[in-house]
Amino acid sequence: MFMKNLIKLNSPQSTPQHNRQKHLFDLKAELAQLPRAQEPATFRTCSLILAKYFSRVADDDSAIDILHSLEADEEVACELGFAHVRKGEWHAAINAFQSVQPPTYLTTYHTVLTSMKGSLDPCEYVEPLVKPTATRKILPTMNLECPNIESLLALHTRCEAKMREASVPGSILFPSLLLGRREVNWFDENVLLRLASINQLPVDGRQHLAVREKLDDKVGLHNLMGGSNFVPRGFVIGGEGSSSGTLCDTDERRDWVVKDPKGWGGFGLTFFENMNIDEVVSSGRQDNGRPRSSSRTPLVAQEIVRSALVDGRCFSIRLFVILRDGGVFYTRNCLMKLSREGEKISNSAWNAIEGEEGQKEGWSILRGRVDELEGLLRDVFGRLKDEGDLEALTQCIVPKVLGFDLMLSEEGELKLIECNGTPGLIARSTDGVEFQVKKTVLEEAWGREDGGLVKLGVA
Repeated sequence: MFMKNLIKLNSPQSTPQHNRQKHLFDLKAELAQLPRAQEPATFRTCSLILAKYFSRVADDDSAIDILHSLEADEEVACELGFAHVRKGEWHAAINAFQSVQPPTYLTTYHTVLTSMKGSLDPCEYVEPLVKPTATRKILPTMNLECPNIESLLALHTRCEAKMREASVPGSILFPSLLLGRREVNWFDENVLLRLASINQLPVDGRQHLAVREKLDDKVGLHNLMGGSNFVPRGFVIGGEGSSSGTLCDTDERRDWVVKDPKGWGGFGLTFFENMNIDEVVSSGRQDNGRPRSSSRTPLVAQEIVRSALVDGRCFSIRLFVILRDGGVFYTRNCLMKLSREGEKISNSAWNAIEGEEGQKEGWSILRGRVDELEGLLRDVFGRLKDEGDLEALTQCIVPKVLGFDLMLSEEGELKLIECNGTPGLIARSTDGVEFQVKKTVLEEAWGREDGGLVKLGVA
């Protein structure tokens, strides 16, 4: 009889709208008399249907009362969570959703976060959100908007700690943290400093390793890009050999730069002019004229690419690549670094022109070479994908900005010179092109501006 009366709720002719709520309360009383112990499945089904009807007429208190009488499972937890969301009871909703597993968990929890609209600080609900998954695969991330940088940093610390605790590396569901556009004063220099400092932090253990060992490290990048036409020819000194397709004839005399794999900002570079490979290897194995210990870190020797000229000077381009929202983006806001007249390279720590006159906007060089640029980037990230690192790179808690140093050769070919996992994002002054480019890159990374971003398709 109960089921027959329940079915009548679907028939407006049988149950007019003004009588429907009274009919629901009658059914609720009738439900309490059902032989729950004898037919638990029937009791559960009837209870769920009735709870959903109460929710339809905006009586979530009655729906919650019915749902609490049932043994908790995913369906019950979802209905209970949604009822609490509709009432604005955020903590109760979060507690209900904790028993729901991915991928349902993502959808249900996203409903809570969307409905909150800033009612709670994200630090209050990160614990149930950072939830281990059943498999190694990282599930799609969810965007969380933090009201201020302090909240974001606190969340970042908690998420990172949870990742370190995970028994299987990468088996964690985590949020993608963003800053609320309205709450943040993007014209405050301290805000820019804090955002730039966040980019120096290791976000995820797997991401940090991929950046450090495959991109930052000169030997790692050389080995990753072996055989690519987008990098200068070169070889490893003191390692297990060289990558295929990168060597020139051993007797050919060229200009070389030998790089320490951990060098940055122009440090750890040694230049050799008019040498063949054997001479470079011999020289590279020495420290101040003494034999270099075989236990020391291997070095990379690269042929110096003859740069095209701008205003009679060599130049390089600092391209910013942004990892966020599970994807790879590059920005059209980039910098050209000019060398002093007569110099062969444009490294800023060695010979770049100081001050604003040494830097210009760089997109004017790349604008007509978009296909080649994207081919270069797809080559890099395609190789990272083949080695199983792309997922760790793109599934990041906070946006990650990488710096790619490019050179245009005399022959008009783009070459990747090196990568920087923690590029400087604070300009030397608040005037001029460097400040404007780096400020815009930070805004693009954190979602305030998207106009200069281009998403890179990685097959």
